Amino acid sequence: MHNKHRENSRNARFARFMNVYVQTEGQRLRRENQTLQADPAAAVPEEADRRCMAVLRMEQAKNNQAAKRPRPQVSRPKHFRWGPAAAVVAVIAALTTAAYASGLLGGIGQWNEDYFYFAQDTEARETEIIIAPPEEPFRLLKEALAYYDAPENMVPTYVPEGYQYEGFEYWVLESYAAFDLYYINGTNTISFSYILYSTEPSEQYSKDTGDPEIYSVNGIEHYILTNAGKYYAVWQRDNFECSTHGYDSREELIKTIDSIYAAAG
Repeated sequence: MHNKHRENSRNARFARFMNVYVQTEGQRLRRENQTLQADPAAAVPEEADRRCMAVLRMEQAKNNQAAKRPRPQVSRPKHFRWGPAAAVVAVIAALTTAAYASGLLGGIGQWNEDYFYFAQDTEARETEIIIAPPEEPFRLLKEALAYYDAPENMVPTYVPEGYQYEGFEYWVLESYAAFDLYYINGTNTISFSYILYSTEPSEQYSKDTGDPEIYSVNGIEHYILTNAGKYYAVWQRDNFECSTHGYDSREELIKTIDSIYAAAG
């Protein structure tokens, strides 16, 4: 039976990825344009012209799509609609290069009736991070996290009974990288997401009415919320924004969170 939770999750990731790609290419094109203006005799590089046309086409398509539906009041909802496009992702990732930027640490959890997000702490320490595509495809989540210098204890060792490993996907741009892990049980999905930013502090996560519960483990605050009756948790660890979704009970979510740090105890 088709699994709607995973489809929606993957749709959200691809929409977010394409949005960041358009922004990244726009910044790149502006830099190239400044270079050309500084040297009027220089010819427009063929690659710059190709990128410009590609970005314009994507921007026009995005604007056309946006015109067909009302714009939401909040700009970056977690659950976009997105289609599977592994080949497109591979091509885009191949175009990226290493990026050096200030990492965003110490985000402050904030929320309203509909969304949860992290706001950047103006007093947080900044650190230089690098986001670059791997030379060889990642096979495992742990391998991908190690490549980007994540802490050792990031992946849970426990998932609720009956859930089986389904797959691992990742998306890499020079300003954004996301790693998603899925477990399924029939039509139910539990997902884990690890996002690395160079310029932007947080996703926005849809939530039910009410305040989140703050669950502290190993000195890290995990925000526990519900959305459409399902439990999920969001937290930050070093330069990563982490979340896990799809739990029927708070108890199973807590067990999963605790298992992340079991080896560190």
